[in-house]
Amino acid sequence: MKLSELFAGKPTIILYSFMWSADRDVPCSGCTHLLDSIDGGARYIDDRAPLYIVAKSPIARLTEWARVRGWPHMTFLSDVTTRYSADYFGDTRKFPPAMRAERKLKPGEEWDETIFNVFRKDGDTIRHHWGSEMAFAPEDPGQHHRAGDLVDSLWGLLDMTPRRSRGLFFHRRRRKEMTDASNFIWYELMTPDPAGAARFYGAVVGWTIATTRDPAAGDMDYRMIGRSDGGHAGGVLALNADMLAGGARPIWIPYLHVADVDAAVAAIKADGGSVQMPPMDIPVGRIAMVTDPQGAAFYVMDPKPPEGMETQESDVFSVTEAQHVRWNELATSDPDAAIAFYKKHFGWRQEGEMPMGELGAYRFIQRGDIGLGAVMPLMEGYPVPVWNIYIGVDDIDRAREAVATNGGTITSEPMEIPGGEYAMNAIDPQGAPVGFVGPRQ
Repeated sequence: MKLSELFAGKPTIILYSFMWSADRDVPCSGCTHLLDSIDGGARYIDDRAPLYIVAKSPIARLTEWARVRGWPHMTFLSDVTTRYSADYFGDTRKFPPAMRAERKLKPGEEWDETIFNVFRKDGDTIRHHWGSEMAFAPEDPGQHHRAGDLVDSLWGLLDMTPRRSRGLFFHRRRRKEMTDASNFIWYELMTPDPAGAARFYGAVVGWTIATTRDPAAGDMDYRMIGRSDGGHAGGVLALNADMLAGGARPIWIPYLHVADVDAAVAAIKADGGSVQMPPMDIPVGRIAMVTDPQGAAFYVMDPKPPEGMETQESDVFSVTEAQHVRWNELATSDPDAAIAFYKKHFGWRQEGEMPMGELGAYRFIQRGDIGLGAVMPLMEGYPVPVWNIYIGVDDIDRAREAVATNGGTITSEPMEIPGGEYAMNAIDPQGAPVGFVGPRQ
């Protein structure tokens, strides 16, 4: 889309550069709180100056984030392939040496920036009318560029207080929310036929499942799931005859990060959960399998990150990316009790819901600002409470065809979801329920 096409017959447009480049797992928390406050007013300004939010992220990622945050009144633009961000200081690519030195950028290092730009159109001529000063004006001694002062209601409120609290407040709060709350760090497919699962998920998702067991797993037949970008999506545990005789069934089970596995297991048990596998050490950390009080199974894990990656988080879960799990859905016999349990033990939030008629509500859960998934009432066809996962695919119609032609059973056809993408449910050839989500190409 050309800049001239954004005016929609109006003489002025406003573009805000949102700091969420493709290499960021989560968007800038300061930008996010700013857009929280702007969205309400955005509905009133389009008749004078259309507002656009620009970020160097895929448009599907941006629209999904807007859905999660509840931003219905802003229009998002993707700048993954254009030069707008570089030309108008939405990133650091065209910063002169003095500006790079001020931000302590290393040679070759680039970053995205937050900035407002206003453009005026006079006939066929477009002029840059105004830009907020953060990116291209030097800071005065003792001052901190905030860029959005003119429109940031929260900073305005804080500036009335004696200490005039400033920007880092939001980053600290965001960092605390994200580090104190547990994340989904691994997913495990239990199946009696790893080779059959490899054929199915390879065709549907594009994964590569190892053909031989992982030597580090000892006596267990455990195999890694590889993504096309070189990362891991999870693992496959082969169910042997003894496991099947003991009641194990094909299923996907998530892993939740905890700082102390033994303490977490004791607390879960004290609150009515059960212990399916007591805490044990494995080469990559300490784990245990538990259920919540309603019976949904999951692992808790304190992992040992690879050397040099101690500060990085697992990326098996992503809100937007194909070949990652994108949504976690808990079907449970007591949604209220389940939400209270996960809020208490894992630090999650529950905000927003979607009505399901007589079935109740589909209630969204978050880790900090990130939408993890939802909690829903247990419906007919679910014998016990369970965590369902939705795996990202590049094309929902292609994935549906691959499910049908590779031995899977479709239990619900692709259905449009908020944000314009589609979700479907299936059972893989070995009997594990699974969901898929992605765009319609």
